[in-house]
Amino acid sequence: MAVRYEITPAKQSILKRRVSSFWSLLIIALCAAIVLLLARYTIELATEEITYTYGPISATAIAEDYFDYEINTTAEGESYVTITGYHGDLKEVNIPSEIDGVRVREIARFAFMSNDVIYIVRIPEGVTTIGNMCFYNSPTLKRVYIPETASSIGGWCFGNSTDLVVEGIIGSEAQSYCEQRGISFEGYSYEKVE
Repeated sequence: MAVRYEITPAKQSILKRRVSSFWSLLIIALCAAIVLLLARYTIELATEEITYTYGPISATAIAEDYFDYEINTTAEGESYVTITGYHGDLKEVNIPSEIDGVRVREIARFAFMSNDVIYIVRIPEGVTTIGNMCFYNSPTLKRVYIPETASSIGGWCFGNSTDLVVEGIIGSEAQSYCEQRGISFEGYSYEKVE
């Protein structure tokens, strides 16, 4: 004769089932909200427009308020501006050629260091010195235009930057700087841009 066993499930209280259901629904709602936020962020990044004008042509400079700077004087008594920092939130930065009516001649070391906002920087004609580590560790920086007047570029100016393209005039200091350091260079001749 076969023995028959009957298994009866343990009874949960109604309160336990309701609490359990509440936490399950809360977790599902949180996961759905996170997925929606990530999807929205990804769509915004994909559809964001970044406009850029190539080559050494005139560009509208941004307001002086975005920069920290010093006004210095040469031994001959000529005043010039050294940009020492940037605290804006723009992706495209067109550095002005003059601040307070004084010509911008130098970009100091560390001026744009560890900036995770800027994408494009255009340095104006007339700038002669770009300091060491000026753009060091700027992960979003993808393009920099360096004018032919820049005769001194710091050794670690673009250190720890990836996928960077430097634009400049063929035969300029910018080209030889990039060739020595394995940085992509896009060259222009005056005939091409006029």
